[in-house]
Amino acid sequence: MQGANGLPGTPGVPGPAGLPCLASSGGVVGDTWVPGAGGNGGSGGHGGGGGGGGAAGGVETVGCGFEASLYSDVGGSGGGGGSGGCGATGGEGGRSGGGSFAIFLVFTAPPASLPALADLVIVPGRGGDGGHGGNGGVGGKGGAGAAGGPDAQGPTATFCTSGGGHGGNGGSGGHGGGGGGGCGGPAYGLFVHGAPEALLSAYKAASLTFAGSGQGGHGGLGGSSLGSPGSPGQDGPAAAMNF
Repeated sequence: MQGANGLPGTPGVPGPAGLPCLASSGGVVGDTWVPGAGGNGGSGGHGGGGGGGGAAGGVETVGCGFEASLYSDVGGSGGGGGSGGCGATGGEGGRSGGGSFAIFLVFTAPPASLPALADLVIVPGRGGDGGHGGNGGVGGKGGAGAAGGPDAQGPTATFCTSGGGHGGNGGSGGHGGGGGGGCGGPAYGLFVHGAPEALLSAYKAASLTFAGSGQGGHGGLGGSSLGSPGSPGQDGPAAAMNF
């Protein structure tokens, strides 16, 4: 009886895509603007190994008067299964662009009053563009299964045994997920952090002239992947004031 072929290994699961950066993820830490970032893509799973091939049945003859052992033989052994391919690593998330602030006021404790700003022409700038997410890696190819042992056919064989089954090929490794794109940097003419809302109305009533409202940076693209591509980051906000 011919040995059965081994089953192929299962392919690895693709890694998840990295989350994109959201424009709201940035903020003031201490006295510094700290932007958010795109998330890293996940690694793909390893492929499963292929199954080993089945051994063929042997043959034994009994009661032959001449050369009694000539026609007995062991069946061919089964081939070994191929190893599974390695899973690929995911791409890194993109970093976000820097912010543009014409006037940047940060209070570590709520102030009793605000600095006077009057008779100013404020020119908002442009936030930096976010970085692109890294590309996910390509999963490794599974190993090939080995051939089974040969049959016993020959010039004198009467009861020849069959060959062993072929080993199954290993499954391919999962592709890595693409990294999420970074956010575009914000652009504000006047940015105030840590001051009570009631005090901010004085700046809205002041004689401040804004030459445009600036432009937020573009969000970075998500990293490519043969499994789960990353998503682009959000564009940065832009306004004359952040309140």
